[in-house]
Amino acid sequence: MKKKMGFTLVELLAVIVILSAILLIISPAVFSNLKKGKEKAYIEQTKILEESAERWSVKNAAEIDELTAYYLKIDTLIKEKYLSKNEILDPRDKKPMQGCIVITFNSENNQYNFKYNENTCEVLQQH
Repeated sequence: MKKKMGFTLVELLAVIVILSAILLIISPAVFSNLKKGKEKAYIEQTKILEESAERWSVKNAAEIDELTAYYLKIDTLIKEKYLSKNEILDPRDKKPMQGCIVITFNSENNQYNFKYNENTCEVLQQH
């Protein structure tokens, strides 16, 4: 008598149920790690923008007033070659970052502070 090789429907369903359970247990952790990774990459991207603004300010110190905030557009950094276009994509959604770098003077430390803001310079200047 020949023995048939193969799996029965019940065995296949059992394997599918086990794999589904494993997937349900693992997927929240995987998605959470992906989201955390994108947030870390976003923070690093904002640091690149702020460092580029610092380099820009060395050459353009005369344009910055110590008494008021200066709003530096990302387009200015690109146009003056402090950034390349591929450096400014938001890692969270792969769209270009449209924010503004706000430059303020801290008189206590006698230094400028550079902070990326997700709002455009035009919106920030209206406030």
